[in-house]
Amino acid sequence: MSQRLMPAGPRSYTEQLTEWPQFNQPTKDPELGPLRRQSMAIISSILEDPSPEGAGIRTRLRGLLAQNVGCPEKALLEHLQSLFGDLEDPEADPA
Repeated sequence: MSQRLMPAGPRSYTEQLTEWPQFNQPTKDPELGPLRRQSMAIISSILEDPSPEGAGIRTRLRGLLAQNVGCPEKALLEHLQSLFGDLEDPEADPA
């Protein structure tokens, strides 16, 4: 079965979040809401990219979202770590 890829065009954060309602839930940590919305906006832009070269990346990112239901920030972090490795914090003191 083939899938037809269509350019997505610009959309607002509100439109993106209505497609992912599980990421727009209230949290106990008031700072977590904006982080989740920003993470989901980044993830949405990756998933909306129609280029065939990114198909594997999009598939992996969808899998990470499924593994981290309700926590797009964790899925994005794992995605970035898979691309760039687990970079150490340059500000951390060596123990």
